[in-house]
Amino acid sequence: MADGPSKTTMSVREMREILGLGKTDSYWLLKKEFFDVVLVNGKMRVVIESFEQWYANQVKYSKVKGPPPGEQLKQKSYSITDLAALLRVSDTTIYDLIKKGCFETELVDYRTRVPKQSFDQWYASQSRYRTPEDRAKDRKLENATISMPEMARLLGITRERVYGIIYNHRDAFEFVIVADRKRITKKSFQAWLHSREEKKLSQPVKPQPTETVKAESPPKETPSVKEKPVEVRLDKPSYSVKEAAILLELSQKVVYRMVQSGDLKALALDRQIRIRREEIFHWLYDRKGQSKLRGEN
Repeated sequence: MADGPSKTTMSVREMREILGLGKTDSYWLLKKEFFDVVLVNGKMRVVIESFEQWYANQVKYSKVKGPPPGEQLKQKSYSITDLAALLRVSDTTIYDLIKKGCFETELVDYRTRVPKQSFDQWYASQSRYRTPEDRAKDRKLENATISMPEMARLLGITRERVYGIIYNHRDAFEFVIVADRKRITKKSFQAWLHSREEKKLSQPVKPQPTETVKAESPPKETPSVKEKPVEVRLDKPSYSVKEAAILLELSQKVVYRMVQSGDLKALALDRQIRIRREEIFHWLYDRKGQSKLRGEN
C-alpha cells in the first residue's frame, strides 16, 4: 500500500525539487490550484498526471531535469515572439495587429498568446505578411513577373506613363498579387512588347504633348536657331527619336524614316516613339562598324 500512492502522486517536496523552487513558491502553486492535490495520511500530495498536464500548458516554470515546458500550449497557440519571428516583423507590429483586432488573444501565466486557429484565419485573409514558406513561393512568382517600376525602367519611361499604358491596354496584361502588390506576368508583358515591336508605322507619327513627356515631331526643312548640344546618357534602356538621332549621328527626319520602314524597330507608346538601347547598339555595330554605346572610337 505504501508504494501505491507514489505511482500516481508525489510529495510537495518532490514537486519543489523537480521545478527547483523554494517553499514559498511551491506552496503558492498549490494555493493557485494549478494541479490536483490529495491528502494521504494527512499530508498533501500532488497528482502527477495533473501536474504534467499543467506543465505542458505553461511556459513560466521549467524542470531542473527534463523536457522544456509548454509542449501542448505551443501546439495550439503562439507567443508574441513566435509570431514576430514567423512573419519577420517586430514585437511592436504584432501588438499593433492585436490592437486592430486581427486575431484573438489569451493570457497564460500573465503572458499574451494567440490561438493558432485565430491566427490562421487572419493570415489566410491577407497577403501583406508572409511566412518563410510563402516567401519562398513569392520568390518564384516574382521571378515570373515584373512590377510597375520595373516596367518603367525597361521601357525608359515614367511610372505614371506605365499606369496609363496598363489602363489603355489592360486586356493585354495578366496580373498576379504577390505580397499584397500587383505585378505583371513576364509572359504577358513580352507578348505585349512583341506586338508593339511588330507594328509598322504606316504614316508619319506626330506625337502629342503629355503632362510628363515633351512631344516630338520631325524637324522642319527650314533652318532653325542652333540649339545647345544635348548630352545623352548611354545607360538608358530606351530613347526618344531625338536622343536616338544624336547617338546615331543622323537627323531626326532620317530616324523617323528608319522607324517607318522597319529598319529600326521601335515601340509606339501612347503616340510616342521609344527606341530600345539594343536596337541602337545593333544598328551601330552592324551598319557602321562601331559602337558609341561601348565607348569605342
